[in-house]
Amino acid sequence: MDKQDRLDFLYQKYLNNTATAAELQLLFQEMDSAEEGKLKNQIMQELEKADFSIAADDNRLAAVFAKLEDQISEAPKTISLWRLPAWAKVAAVVTAVLGLGLLARPYLVSEPEVIVPGGFHAALQLKSEDEPVDLNKAAFKRNIGGIQITTSPEGTITYTRKSDDTTGLQAMNVLQTPAGGMYKITLSDGSAVMLNSKSSLEFPVGFYGPNRRVKLKGEAYFQVAKNKEKPFIVEIEQGNVQVLGTTFTINTYNGQSATTLFEGSVRLTSAQQVQLLSPGERGIIQKRIITVAQVDTAAARGWTKGLFVFNNAPLGEVLAQVSRWYDISVDYASLPDRRLHMRLNMDTPFEEVLQMLSATTRLKFKMEERRLSVVNP
Repeated sequence: MDKQDRLDFLYQKYLNNTATAAELQLLFQEMDSAEEGKLKNQIMQELEKADFSIAADDNRLAAVFAKLEDQISEAPKTISLWRLPAWAKVAAVVTAVLGLGLLARPYLVSEPEVIVPGGFHAALQLKSEDEPVDLNKAAFKRNIGGIQITTSPEGTITYTRKSDDTTGLQAMNVLQTPAGGMYKITLSDGSAVMLNSKSSLEFPVGFYGPNRRVKLKGEAYFQVAKNKEKPFIVEIEQGNVQVLGTTFTINTYNGQSATTLFEGSVRLTSAQQVQLLSPGERGIIQKRIITVAQVDTAAARGWTKGLFVFNNAPLGEVLAQVSRWYDISVDYASLPDRRLHMRLNMDTPFEEVLQMLSATTRLKFKMEERRLSVVNP
């Protein structure tokens, strides 16, 4: 069996969802070394000959997606699907999931605009200055009391304690990310926070007092440094989240607060309730009421790893994430009731994102002045 025949054989098993972990590993090796043009043509041929008559329900799609996730996690860590070219990463996963029959059709009724993915963009508002500092323009360095503030090209700002000087430590700074922006900050206590697009974090230069208190709007991923003497408190519009040392995300985009816990424990407090969370649980505060459920943590933290992860997600929720990252608006009134199972690199060109959305929903989209709408609900 020559190289092309072997690739054909493995790819068919992949599409039929019969590939073992070992075969999946070999397929990724073959795809990594294959000539890009031939591989892309092969995938497009599979898309074109797909059977559109097969009905796919959410439960079957969810089962296939879960099995694929398991296979990827079982493969040796040296083999990574996400090292493939962007189009191959998308097509490989989507075609595996869509072996049930939902595959690509023409997706746009208007000429696509040039829309690029987001990146490391943020501004820092210092209490001592009237205008925020654009962290994208140049390296930033500042000393406030015993705290040194520095930035890195990798989209990180770090507050480092250099001495016991407490001058100015209680001054509040605000880190803000725009649409299409993401940024990381290491606070003076060693806690790390990653801000998603259209988010802000208000925090003191240095933590001085009985607790460590910050304010969040938007979405962030927290890795809190342990300190039993100083609880870490995240204030949100709906209440607050208190921890000692743990890992979690908070999402406040939609008029509610969703806290997803990965490690440790947190305590949610609203005006009416107090609720403890365990790893794998999400607590939602809405209208002063807290509800808790087991959730898919991979989807909740996907953006922190540069991935959109959608497991049976409503189309509106998918496009809300996409719109913030690509800095577009969405006509939500035009959206039909669809749920998606997709996994995309966040550096995927926007046009390819639309192709994959069309593949999974069989919808056509229209872009006008950076506003996306559905034309065939």
